[in-house]
Amino acid sequence: MVDDANGGDTMVGAGTSKFSLDSYCGSDDESWGWYGSGTKYTNGASTPYAPTYMNDGDVCGIALDLDNGKIWFSLNGVWTGDPAAGTGEAFSGLSGTLFAAVSLYNASKILSAQFASGDLTHAAPAGFTSGLYS
Repeated sequence: MVDDANGGDTMVGAGTSKFSLDSYCGSDDESWGWYGSGTKYTNGASTPYAPTYMNDGDVCGIALDLDNGKIWFSLNGVWTGDPAAGTGEAFSGLSGTLFAAVSLYNASKILSAQFASGDLTHAAPAGFTSGLYS
């Protein structure tokens, strides 16, 4: 959740253990990210993708299908594709052990993260397990 959108750049996503922590989520081929301006990134390349999320109170969600190597994002409970149907994913071809990732460029930005199933603001898509660990 964006607690304080006081400027700056934010990206949410996932990466493998090889993802470079010296850069942003999506900067290499080991990470995939959704930027607050509404673009998605992987391997340093951006593509227009979804609504922006820079407002106080915005809640970003991530759905990972580890069996099929796909990732989706949501803004305030609305998915950009249809994770339940397996369509409209932001990225496909993900593999390996994946970790949640957040990149911040401005120290004045304040975010909070929730990973436990009982703490999530919105329900998981049908067929997905809620929370990072259930």
